[in-house]
Amino acid sequence: MRCIQTLESLGVTLAITVTSDERLAEDNPFEPILELLESCPDNAVLCSHGDMIPMVTDALERRGMVVTGMRDSRKASVWVLERQNGIIVRGHAWPPPTID
Repeated sequence: MRCIQTLESLGVTLAITVTSDERLAEDNPFEPILELLESCPDNAVLCSHGDMIPMVTDALERRGMVVTGMRDSRKASVWVLERQNGIIVRGHAWPPPTID
């Protein structure tokens, strides 16, 4: 539910429907997320939880993904993943925004 709320305003801005996928839920195996990442369309936006993201990025790194910049899986951080020929080859983490 939290991820849906996180992406709802983006969906409204882009006039697209935000859908839920149980593979991204907390306390699930991370392997289905890898399958989802391989099959989702280009420019897709996915939202998951802090306990899942490190497991997924670690697995992607073991598969050959190069991480550029500092790893960050804190709440509100963003990972941008680059695919080539259907394989995730690069990942870059953006830290959460700071509020002054």
